[in-house]
Amino acid sequence: MKTPRSKKVCYFFAIYKDEDGGYWGRFVDFPATDQGETIDDILYQATVFLQGILDEYDKKGIPVPPPTDIESFQAKLDPEDGTPVCISPVLAYPPSPSVRVQITAKASQIAEIDRFARAKSMTRSEFLIHSALQAAQS
Repeated sequence: MKTPRSKKVCYFFAIYKDEDGGYWGRFVDFPATDQGETIDDILYQATVFLQGILDEYDKKGIPVPPPTDIESFQAKLDPEDGTPVCISPVLAYPPSPSVRVQITAKASQIAEIDRFARAKSMTRSEFLIHSALQAAQS
């Protein structure tokens, strides 16, 4: 069975130089800002932040706003924030339905996974997904 692919969405993110060093940024589609020491750092933080917001909206049943196009994005920026150093697209996966997959492993490996999952108060699926995503991001 082929696993369905979820299409990523693109939200624009304005990055500003922080007076105290580092950078801060904002999405105009969501009511929050983020910080980072470098441009790479803040873009990574923005990606994690955006995915977290989309997941949280889904969990709470809040409709996810459609991404603002670049022209409208620039018009929505607050002039009091100053001029952004750059505007960057940030990609994330929108909420999607769960997909059941089958994996093959030795019984002893499954037992060990189950033990780790219980120790973290997670289901096997939650633990495997969390661990796989954490490994992929490092």
